[in-house]
Amino acid sequence: MSPSPEQMYQLQQENQRLRSVLQQAHRSTKQHEHALKIAKQSKRSLLASLPMYEAMLDAALDSIISINLFGEIIEYNAMAEQMFGYSREYALGKALHNLIIPPDMRAKHLQGLQHWQQRSLQNVPFSVRMETIGLHADGSIFPVELSITKVQRADTFFFTGFIRDLTEHKRSAQLLAKSEEKYHHLFNNAADMIHVVGADGCILDANATELQALGYDRNTLIGKPLLEIIAPELQSKTSTILQALDEGQHTIRYESILISASGQRLPVEVRATPQRQDGKLTQITAVIRDITERKQAEEKLKEKELRLRTFIAVNPVPTLISRKCDGIIQYVNAALENLLGFSQEILIGHKVTEILVSPELREERWLALTQANALEDQVIDVKKSDGNSIQSLVSLANLEFDNEPSVMATLSDITERMQLTAQLSQSLEATIQVIARVEEARDPYTAGHQSRVAELSCEIGLAMGLDSKLVEGLHWGGMIHDIGKIHLPSEILSKPTKLTTLEYDLIKEHAQIGYQILENIKFPWPIADIIHQHHERLDGSGYPQALRGEQICLQARIVAVADVVEAMASHRPYRPGLGIKKALAEISRGRGEVYDSQVVDCCLALFTEKQFSFTNVQPR
Repeated sequence: MSPSPEQMYQLQQENQRLRSVLQQAHRSTKQHEHALKIAKQSKRSLLASLPMYEAMLDAALDSIISINLFGEIIEYNAMAEQMFGYSREYALGKALHNLIIPPDMRAKHLQGLQHWQQRSLQNVPFSVRMETIGLHADGSIFPVELSITKVQRADTFFFTGFIRDLTEHKRSAQLLAKSEEKYHHLFNNAADMIHVVGADGCILDANATELQALGYDRNTLIGKPLLEIIAPELQSKTSTILQALDEGQHTIRYESILISASGQRLPVEVRATPQRQDGKLTQITAVIRDITERKQAEEKLKEKELRLRTFIAVNPVPTLISRKCDGIIQYVNAALENLLGFSQEILIGHKVTEILVSPELREERWLALTQANALEDQVIDVKKSDGNSIQSLVSLANLEFDNEPSVMATLSDITERMQLTAQLSQSLEATIQVIARVEEARDPYTAGHQSRVAELSCEIGLAMGLDSKLVEGLHWGGMIHDIGKIHLPSEILSKPTKLTTLEYDLIKEHAQIGYQILENIKFPWPIADIIHQHHERLDGSGYPQALRGEQICLQARIVAVADVVEAMASHRPYRPGLGIKKALAEISRGRGEVYDSQVVDCCLALFTEKQFSFTNVQPR
């Protein structure tokens, strides 16, 4: 039976509805498949980024800790382990406030957590940044900076804190504060004035010393251009110095004059040092010293120098002034011009050793003479303009001249005096020679003994480094050291057999007798002491005074050794000579106990190293 038209229509409608449902189902399936595909891709991306996220957490320089709404730790990175001393395994799931919050701050922390929870439920975004205190696992506390933010993941909220240890920062801040405190203490309590000038030339700061010295209050001086407190005639110089510092020059020292609030002028010495940042001048610090007293002293010195110049100019004593450092002549008076025939124009500006001093007095010696702290008078050959020389007694004195350490030399012509002294010296030498010849004429067996003792004594003195004047005294002391024997009978002096005790005691008196003969004669050397002590010994075993050690004068200790060596080596009326070897053995045996060690060493060296031998000369 065929369907009716109505049935056909209903079937068509149902078929169309089913087709529409199938099409919609198909579309839903496609959309679901697409959503599922996207979900899988998201999951894969999330899984792929998770190691990167964890690596970033562990590489962070700050501690990162996340807690849920109940305050339990859900994230805890490596830096947090290091900072707080708890491992990640131990910390996860623990209540934050029980681990890293100090006990006295936990109540406040829980109140804050409750407040955060309420705001999170209200879906209000927020973040907090503060400084607080952290608690380490060992119980120690330390300052931290905490930054908290709310994080939403799906339909869940949690809080992440970024925590930075401020211990080093706080310590540095404290050190900086102490340094600044110390700086301000030094700045304001310095004995010198100090001010700081900006790159624009205005005063940025000034210490209490400067404010007091200039009579300014701080508010008036700060901000004032530096040139306004500089003397008008020195403002251009100051500007040049500021420009030089701006252009890269380092510390500059200079003198200036500051003007006080009342208009008074204050002479100062300034040491200006620039500070730069990235090569650009930021400020200049100037340490300023009041030199009023120094300037007053300089003025007095100038007045004194003027009086000195006037005095020297009219002084009849020939005078010159030279620099202490190099001997350059600074001033000569008319009396010196007249004495030597040189004009001031020729002398001033030249070295003393170039014009006036004889060639044998080298520049080094002249400077040594004038640079000594205690200057002594010197006898020096001084040249004249005609080429001749005069012997001059030069008296030296230190002084300040033209603001430099100098030496004033006054010259006295002693040429005639020195000639007369030379004649007297020749007469003295001739007299001593006559005495020596008379003495040895009475004792032919010891002829030449004294001259040989004198010869050896001089060589020992030279080996010891004694000056020529002392060596000359050794010569004459040795030449007549036995002068006291002139009082003894010649029969005893030339007796060919051994002396009796009484005769030997008489012989021993010659040292005392010789001293009595010469003690009232004024020699330039201690001749009488040499004669008196040449038989003394270091251990007190000698005669006639039984002196010990340094009680015996050096020249006598030298003559004593020379006398023993020569006497043992030479023939005597009662025995032949014993030879140099035995003589040297005797002084070696008594070295340091009987005879002076240095004298013995020099005597031994003369014979063993320098092959010294007596020339066997007759008395001079």
